[in-house]
Amino acid sequence: MEQVVNQHTMLSQGGSYKNLDLACKEIGLQPACLFISGSPGSGKTYLSRKLLYQYESAHLISGNAGTSVYNITKFISTHLGLSLCSHSEEHINRGTQLINSLSNASSECLFIIDDAHLMPGSTLSVIMQLVGVQANIRFVLLGDKGLFDKATALSAGDHNFANMEMAPLNTKEVRAFLLETYKIKLNNRKIKQLLLETRGNPKAISAYIKKKQHLKKINFKLYVNQLKKYTKDIFLMTLGALFLALIYFSMQYFIQKPETGLNIIVNKQSPIQNDDFSPAVCYPDLALGDTKAQPSTTPLYVVQLLSVKKPSSIRNISKAMMSAPFKPVMIKNKSSGLYTLFYGPFFTKEDAKEALVKLPDSLKSLNPWVRPIDQKDLA
Repeated sequence: MEQVVNQHTMLSQGGSYKNLDLACKEIGLQPACLFISGSPGSGKTYLSRKLLYQYESAHLISGNAGTSVYNITKFISTHLGLSLCSHSEEHINRGTQLINSLSNASSECLFIIDDAHLMPGSTLSVIMQLVGVQANIRFVLLGDKGLFDKATALSAGDHNFANMEMAPLNTKEVRAFLLETYKIKLNNRKIKQLLLETRGNPKAISAYIKKKQHLKKINFKLYVNQLKKYTKDIFLMTLGALFLALIYFSMQYFIQKPETGLNIIVNKQSPIQNDDFSPAVCYPDLALGDTKAQPSTTPLYVVQLLSVKKPSSIRNISKAMMSAPFKPVMIKNKSSGLYTLFYGPFFTKEDAKEALVKLPDSLKSLNPWVRPIDQKDLA
């Protein structure tokens, strides 16, 4: 069946309607009969009117205890352009005549029957006999949750049925419903309070509006009660997060291996030249005596390898440093925040150049260079 969207419907719809979208999706799969069930006030009648405007070939009838076989067969035959000779109330004669006449119906039709569960069993039985007789004639039956079981028990044979359950209205749909039905627009807090009290049930929403409860002040006790429902869950989630954080920091403190092959110098000591050029005793304490004269009287040189923002970035060259003849040193410059890795310091520039020559090729690829070291580098 070709789906035709009425322009007036799109304007009055005021946005997407979840139940309408679901129903149209099911109808698009072309079942012989679509059953839409829901509790009283869930919006079945509202949905049936939406479907009527959504499909050009749709026809709507509301069922009740007085919907006889004669009434339903006359309704269907009239819209199909068929004439039934007999005016008998007997459902066998009327149903049989209509079934035999369906072969003459060539137009596509979608019959929507609201409150189908209120119709007598004989009337529902005739409808189920008509289902599936003509492929281009399909039915949508709306009723309570027991409609599907009751109708399928009356059907003859295995037909292509689909079953859908109504969902409550969400915030966006409630806004559209209020604008379309009552020309009312509420703020966010009023909408939330309405949803808390009606649970998105269209019938309850209508009663809420008719009683003018939306004009009352916001009852903050409703929000407090909602918060109390989730207090236990929030507390347990917080405990779980704290427990995971404790495990993480414990692993970082106890399990993480300390860095090897790198010395972070904290205390500066007076220069003492060692045979192995160990840098742990080569820093002059510039805080002693004349700080301006100290650098000139004690010139020092280093072989700088590289500068990085994180000490962990140096780990990828740790194997190459193990094969080097000198012990590497890493210091942090407080002003720039960079960690500098170098060999030394050396008392003469020639010693620094000699150390540069002895470096392994893997470290020479970093393009190390000889440079003087002063107060700024040790700050």
